[in-house]
Amino acid sequence: MRGIYPDTNLLDIWPAEGPLLISGLHVTNLMAVSILVVIAGGFLGSSLGSRLFPARVVKYTLVAVLLFASFKLLMT
Repeated sequence: MRGIYPDTNLLDIWPAEGPLLISGLHVTNLMAVSILVVIAGGFLGSSLGSRLFPARVVKYTLVAVLLFASFKLLMT
């Protein structure tokens, strides 16, 4: 099946010329997949945190994430 661009397949996300240009921002396939993974992880984490895990587990998970982010920030 053909897409709206002559040199692309319908299953391709971006045209053959390269990434889609939106207001000066180049959006690549990796960025699009990363955004979808982050959204899915946010929904999964919020539902697990509010329904399944006790507050103590959520608190310690947040501490671990913030410590990791702080360490990464200091090392770069």
